[in-house]
Amino acid sequence: MTFAFYNGLTKGNEVRFLRKILLVDNNNAITQELTKLLKRRGYGVQTAVTVAGAKEAIEKERPLFISSDLDLLDGSGLDLLHSQRNLAERYGALVKFRPLFILTDSRDPATEYQYRQEGVNDYLTSPVNIPELIRRIRYFIAPQEQIEAAE
Repeated sequence: MTFAFYNGLTKGNEVRFLRKILLVDNNNAITQELTKLLKRRGYGVQTAVTVAGAKEAIEKERPLFISSDLDLLDGSGLDLLHSQRNLAERYGALVKFRPLFILTDSRDPATEYQYRQEGVNDYLTSPVNIPELIRRIRYFIAPQEQIEAAE
């Protein structure tokens, strides 16, 4: 599996996005629509449908932001959250505190409460207000961009 982000900036043969986002979801229709809208706003978007694929993308590309559905093919958004937090030992605080949103159709308050208690940064239910989602992404990745710029 290859992961590439593009922002129109090139350095030699390398082309990269500055603001990388990882979307982890089984629903291709939602992912494709969200990907299209985020790319139009200047974000590099990578997608995955499994926890394993998401972990590979996180380790290789180090996105600034992750959005996940609750139920994935090989686990849950909570599994992804825990694995991401465990990567902090290897990659430091930037990985540990990378924002993770849950975007889902589930409106179960108990599930939302559990995810928030576990440390999810935001929990959004469908239909998603895209301008509001973009605002929240910008709010959460601004500190990450400052940390990366300082490294």
